[in-house]
Amino acid sequence: MLVGALVGAGVGVLAPPPDRFVLREHVEPPPDIHDYSSPLAGFREYVKDHREDPVLTVEGLPADAHVRLATLDAYDGTAWAVSDPQLSGSGEYMRIGERVEPELVDGLHDVQVTVGQYAGVWVPVLGTTFDVDFAGERAEDLSRSFYFNRSTGTGLTTSGLREGDTLEVLAQVPERPTNTELEGAPLADVPLPEVTYPDVVTTVAAAMTADASTSIARIQAVEQGLQAGYFSHGLEGETPSLPGHGAARLDSLLGGEDPMVGDEEQYAAAMGLILRSMSIPARVVMGFETPAETDGAVELTGDDVTAWVEVPFEGHGWVPFYPTPDEDRIWQEESPVPQNRPQPQVLQPPPPAQEPPDAPPSDRQDVEIDDDEQQEDAELPVALIVAAAAAPA
Repeated sequence: MLVGALVGAGVGVLAPPPDRFVLREHVEPPPDIHDYSSPLAGFREYVKDHREDPVLTVEGLPADAHVRLATLDAYDGTAWAVSDPQLSGSGEYMRIGERVEPELVDGLHDVQVTVGQYAGVWVPVLGTTFDVDFAGERAEDLSRSFYFNRSTGTGLTTSGLREGDTLEVLAQVPERPTNTELEGAPLADVPLPEVTYPDVVTTVAAAMTADASTSIARIQAVEQGLQAGYFSHGLEGETPSLPGHGAARLDSLLGGEDPMVGDEEQYAAAMGLILRSMSIPARVVMGFETPAETDGAVELTGDDVTAWVEVPFEGHGWVPFYPTPDEDRIWQEESPVPQNRPQPQVLQPPPPAQEPPDAPPSDRQDVEIDDDEQQEDAELPVALIVAAAAAPA
């Protein structure tokens, strides 16, 4: 009996357990945002490698609507990036249901996007996104790996987009409120992580906003102060401008002896830090600028890549600001004065007229002729004598 019980117990221990339902084997966890580098760090690659190449082709795009790739609210002294989900909501990417927003509204834009030279996990969207549908051969894979963040209005697919992929974006693109409308609107209280920035940021913030008394006035002062700089991608033939937006690069931009020179990457990164140093909530957005005329299919090239800053206002949401100078503001560095710089030429009086060279004596030819005649005269008597001697008597 005891032996049987022991045998039975042994069988129970050795027998394989019944099938169990393990949740982690059936539910894919949300993506870890730390697995993806900041897209802003690769900003200069677009204009360097794909300046004239179609990166995205969009159709149905409303005029002046920017295409959004990523929203960045954390800065560690090296790059703007998406913050940790535990610090703010910008890092929480979740699966969506049938649509991004359950209820649709009137006035939505149906935009078709075809991927060209773009490659990455960030899904191009715009405005307030209500739905994203993938098409083509990889539609199922891209849909299965698609996640969205409603607080930042951005999406990503862990499978990554590549050339030939297509998607349909249903979005609302509200008009930007005027500065007059923002004058009396308070800033929204939005939780954002602490940022690290060089000391020059606080110095520049104080100098730029010395005469500003309201929030919108301070934001405008910073925007206009940066727009007074100069534009350059730093490509061949352009004004030198290093890529990147780390602390050292921004320190040279804001605190260097030379005027400010950079592109959207540097100016947007700088404005975001200046505002955050004044306790104004701000984030940096990377995407693509679209032309004013958008009839039919529009090719967005690497030269259309851009970055801007958003600030939240009560009743208006996140409002965009554009601190980058116009592309025609080009700084021409003055050439140093050479040490052997020639003296300016002074008009000298004309030299005195030269005297004509001495003419040969007018009787030179006569002298020569006279000599010949004298010689002939001297020889003549001898000839006469000889002739006389030979003559018959």
